[in-house]
Amino acid sequence: RKIAAKAKDQSVQGVGGDFTYEDLGGGSMEENYSFKILNADAKSWTLEGIPHKESSYSKVIVTVLKENYQTPKIEFYTAEDGHKKDLFAEEYQTISGRLMPTRMTMLNLVKQSKTVVIIHEAEYNVPVDEKYFNPMRFYK
Repeated sequence: RKIAAKAKDQSVQGVGGDFTYEDLGGGSMEENYSFKILNADAKSWTLEGIPHKESSYSKVIVTVLKENYQTPKIEFYTAEDGHKKDLFAEEYQTISGRLMPTRMTMLNLVKQSKTVVIIHEAEYNVPVDEKYFNPMRFYK
């Protein structure tokens, strides 16, 4: 589903706090950003991502572990605020054959706040009835 550009930087209903729609479901980072390597050491790469199209962020700095290609930290930057947020992905589990973080902490450096999302259960490739995507169902 597409999300209106002005809604991308709004807090997610039901999750709230420091996560935005763009943070949680804006597609893959590879599709949305052009990356270059800033640094590499024995354990990880540090990448800088510049968005291909309109984004809430002017750039992201992503740490990628060489061992398993997981991203334990993502720094989010905006033109207005500079270094705005840090996302920490923690406590990984294999879910439906995918290694996924089941605990994510977003630190908002501007608001000086923190939001933690814990995933207790998840399934992938499950059919979802189209009626759940009808906006009118929320206005009854």
